[in-house]
Formats: sequence, structure tokens, C-alpha cells
Amino acid sequence: MLLYRKRLRRNLDVCPECGANVRLGAPERLRQLVDESSFTALPDRPVDADPLGFVDVLPYPHRLAAARAGTGLTEAVVCGTATVGGHPVALAVMDFRFLGGSLGCAVGELITLAAERALADRIPLVLVTASGGARMQEAPCR
Repeated sequence: MLLYRKRLRRNLDVCPECGANVRLGAPERLRQLVDESSFTALPDRPVDADPLGFVDVLPYPHRLAAARAGTGLTEAVVCGTATVGGHPVALAVMDFRFLGGSLGCAVGELITLAAERALADRIPLVLVTASGGARMQEAPCR
């Protein structure tokens, strides 16, 4: 069956023929969730933690670089502030495309930053989770 992307997008990424949902990345989720042009990203910086020197088929830094190139994200979560229905919120939206949405040190720090922003601004924190679990290549974070 041929399904045009425009038709799929108009139907909010749900197949109009079979009802299957297309997996959304963080940018698409944000476009659907927040008021137009209201999202402001919180500052993030790429963290290259490889305390174990982990290698399976590829060295971990190569996997990280590939995930960044493939998704256009620096980590498995996008954090920021926006409005939803005119109400201010802080958000942390995970993206499964980035190493299965795994929780590494940087992801934890970014979610904490979003939570601290919500607390400081006295606004709700919205978390959209899409995680396959902990990022074992980094070991426990300090």
C-alpha cells in the first residue's frame, strides 16, 4: 500500500488505513504538543563520557557520534520551556531514535535541569518518556 507522507502527517502520524502509530521523534512530538513557536530549548552541551572504554561491534564514541548525526540531536532528550494551551511549562521529551532513548549521564543532567527550571519558575514539568533503559556503556554516573 502506498501512503503519502503529507496524508500521514495530516492524520497526526496515524495510518489512516490500519490505525498504526508511527514512532515520533522528540522534534515531532514537540511540534504536536506545544503552542506554535513557543518552544525555547534549555542549553545543553554534548557530553562524551566513555569511562569504560566500551567496545562491542563499535567503540561507544562512534555509536554516540552516529546517533548525533542520524537524529540531529546532541542527546536522547530535548529539554526546554514552552506554552501548552497558553500555559507555561518546562519539558523534557525523550527520543527513542537516539540509542534507544537510553539514560546516560547527560540525559539525567538535562532532565534535572528541566525539573530545576520548572521549580524555579513555579511551572509544571512535562516529561515525555521513550526509553529502553540505562545506557550501559557509561556505567554509573557520579
